[in-house]
Amino acid sequence: MNVPPSTRWRTLLSGMAPLLCTCLVLLGSHAASAVDNPPLAAACGLDVTLVLDESGSIQSAGATQQVRDAATAFLSALADTGSSVVLMEFSTTASNPIPMTAVTSGPGGTLQTVFAPYLVNDYSPSGWTNWDDTLKEIRDLNASELADLVVYVTDGDPTAFNNPHPNDTGDIQSSQVTVNAASNPNSLSYAVVHADEVKGQGSHILVVGVGNGLQNAASMQRLEDISGPDVFTGSPDTFDVQNDDVTLVADFADLEAALRDIAFQLCGSSVTVTKRVGGVVAEGWEFTADVGAPPPNGTDYTWVSPDPGAAAGDPVTAATDANGNLTFQWDLTAPVASLVTVSETVRPGFEFVNVACEVKDINNPAPSHWR
Repeated sequence: MNVPPSTRWRTLLSGMAPLLCTCLVLLGSHAASAVDNPPLAAACGLDVTLVLDESGSIQSAGATQQVRDAATAFLSALADTGSSVVLMEFSTTASNPIPMTAVTSGPGGTLQTVFAPYLVNDYSPSGWTNWDDTLKEIRDLNASELADLVVYVTDGDPTAFNNPHPNDTGDIQSSQVTVNAASNPNSLSYAVVHADEVKGQGSHILVVGVGNGLQNAASMQRLEDISGPDVFTGSPDTFDVQNDDVTLVADFADLEAALRDIAFQLCGSSVTVTKRVGGVVAEGWEFTADVGAPPPNGTDYTWVSPDPGAAAGDPVTAATDANGNLTFQWDLTAPVASLVTVSETVRPGFEFVNVACEVKDINNPAPSHWR
């Protein structure tokens, strides 16, 4: 059979934020951060640490399933974009049950085989709120594999801290933690020390404060102390994942949409190609993407990936990575629809079989598919 030298497919993409213990009152002065939160380069294919508060206040609020659903929405939006995620949990102590793992969909994908089993079977809130140990654990993980972004979900003020500090290396046991410590300034000040270390390593910390317990000035200040002063509280402000430090979610029912918004901002206006040969992901296969938009906005964008130096209007060519992935991403000047054409040159000895496409829309959690 005759196979054309180039196989092409097109998809129309939207141009809006497109295509991704009991809480106690902490007394005393706040411990201001000494390190600025580094800005984030919003792009697909980032390494992300997703931190889930697993303290007893989540269970007391009846919000366990809502946190599970929100985490699933976040991971689903990042699936098959080349992004990898560490999943961390914290209560009296912190742990990372899932190390840095590429997020993939499908029957054998990590969404179903790695992340879902943890969320369904092992995420079970109880205990105190130890920000100190959590940020120490993030610091330690960053030493071997730096996270570009830390999404830190919490519903309460810190109520515990590690007794060994600041030389608290290794895994901290619950016997080494001071609990019921809402009124002890160390619960916050120790956490700020480690937050500064994490930011100094280069991770952007985005705190997601959820629930009624954080809707006050004192709690807001504590969230800022471990991240920074740029706070998104909702309309008419516009959420900015690259620069915002804190986002407030008053109701657990809105947490899923908030986490999905974060993921879609990271992967807005993008197409990720996953190349398979004989059912196996394939590295080093070249694809070319050409972006256009309805007049007069044909070149009203800038390339983000894989070649941020390319001029608008110029096609970009790159090769798939070791996971068979390649992400093309561009930043629209205005919220317009854009048309991307992705082309693959079929290698000699191979023939094109098919292509399956999935479109994710921030307003539609269930992606649409076609072949």
